[in-house]
Amino acid sequence: MMFELSYMKMDAVTLSELRAICEKGLLLITVTVPEMEHVLWPFLLKMIIPRVYTGAVATVCKCISELCRRRSSQSGAAVLECKARANIPYPEELFARLIVLLHNPLAREQLATQILTDRSTGQMIGT
Repeated sequence: MMFELSYMKMDAVTLSELRAICEKGLLLITVTVPEMEHVLWPFLLKMIIPRVYTGAVATVCKCISELCRRRSSQSGAAVLECKARANIPYPEELFARLIVLLHNPLAREQLATQILTDRSTGQMIGT
């Protein structure tokens, strides 16, 4: 029995297409895999502070919102869990960074709108 190798012709993926695929994948993991909550929660919080990740903050806020929606029955559990970890940004740092990000309301993916309408912002900053 002989196997034939077939090569699939693939078009080049642009950076914006790759970004969209990754954003959808992260949101899909956040929504559909409950076991990832313990990994994603601290990881996503750490992505808000560094300036290099500014372009991803809208997606990060969407994911955090989904995690908080799932945790709404356990009020304060996420904040307490994150305060126990040393590598999580302080609530004051998160609040200050989100305020800075609000300076441009027409930024990519309506970042300001995502921050202001995100029910989880209070949980992110520990209120």
